[in-house]
Amino acid sequence: MKSGLERQLEQLFELLNQRLLLAQSSLAQCAMTKPSWQKPFTLSSALADLWYQTGQDGRSTRNYYGMVQLDSDQLQLALAINQAKTELHQSILALKQHYPKQSKWPELLRQRLPCVNGPLANVGLARLHLKQLLRLMPIVEQPLAKVQLSWYSSGRSIKKLSYQQALAMVEALADDRPQKARYLQQLAALPPGTPLARVQNQAPLLRANLFYLDGSREARNLSLPLAVVHQPINGIAFRYPESASAPERTRAKRSDLRISEEAYIEELRLHLYLN
Repeated sequence: MKSGLERQLEQLFELLNQRLLLAQSSLAQCAMTKPSWQKPFTLSSALADLWYQTGQDGRSTRNYYGMVQLDSDQLQLALAINQAKTELHQSILALKQHYPKQSKWPELLRQRLPCVNGPLANVGLARLHLKQLLRLMPIVEQPLAKVQLSWYSSGRSIKKLSYQQALAMVEALADDRPQKARYLQQLAALPPGTPLARVQNQAPLLRANLFYLDGSREARNLSLPLAVVHQPINGIAFRYPESASAPERTRAKRSDLRISEEAYIEELRLHLYLN
């Protein structure tokens, strides 16, 4: 008997295949607008981009910026794809909760899906990029007056770690890594109980500021094209940023800065707190 996760994966890929088939006809004619710096793509190719590429950083994703106009049938397909992705995400979270100490749970996922054919059989689930698989297509059904897209940077995230947590991170490195002994020496040189900070610089996001005809507004972060329904996109005023990357941000140094600017163990993004 197939597991719920198997059924949801199969459902998701069936829906994506429907989208690809639809692309051969109606999507080839659907209206789309993109920034001048965006590499060419089709909506179907953006939705089907689910795999790691050789050398790709696991934390990065390939994004597709633009606006696309959907008719009623295409809208129903997009909503079904989003629903399938949401249910799949819930199943994966349940799997991770059920096996909290399973660090290689994707291997477990592969073992549970021996029957899935097509791209999964050819490429292997090890190359399935979950962030790209699970992200939802942004859909706007409320009539829009204008859309302004701009780069947004939230700076960085900081997580406080105990000495033991930092030590566990280093000890988890492979024994054949020559840096491991050096990192252990660096930690041993610290006073017992010294807390550390793990700092992650946040990648800039392209944010769409949506202005509706009724005067309301909202902001959404984009990684897939913004889908508009019930109105032609050529009747919407829109503006893209001129550059494919966020402008350099000059960060003023705070007088109360409590974390060293220079990493103590750069590979693990570990910094020291200042006295």
